Amino acid sequence: MRRERGVMQPYAFVFSNGDSCWKSFDQDFKNFRKLPKIPSGYRFFYGDRETISVGTHLIIIGRDMDGIVVWRYELEKHKWFKDPTMIITPRVMYASATRGTDAFFAGGVKIGKKGILKVVNVAEKYNADTKRWTMINGMLKLRKMSSGCFFHGKFFHLGG
Repeated sequence: MRRERGVMQPYAFVFSNGDSCWKSFDQDFKNFRKLPKIPSGYRFFYGDRETISVGTHLIIIGRDMDGIVVWRYELEKHKWFKDPTMIITPRVMYASATRGTDAFFAGGVKIGKKGILKVVNVAEKYNADTKRWTMINGMLKLRKMSSGCFFHGKFFHLGG
């Protein structure tokens, strides 16, 4: 309803290492809310994680005992959701960027059979409104450990 009326209320998500929790702050950093603890295992908390904020969602992707998992926090519901099947090619060390309610992910490293790491050239889009992942045109080159950005309405994958 707020979006339909053009009312926007920006929030910043911040990870506090001292108490190992996420917090959300309003645009003036006057009001903050401690997010619930992510109900995940030891390996997820102490391993590498990658985050992106899109729409009113905070998405954290990392490794857990079951492989690469995706946790999504929804600001309106003040709740974490785990959906390991939501990402088409589970991976880390990818390029990412957001535009409105869409997040784009390209390249990265996936964990193959027997734990062998494989660099990929796939690209995907996540839409926060529909909570769906869709495959988009892949890249010509395999890339990892790179950056993404939007420029003149286009997603660019840099480095790797």
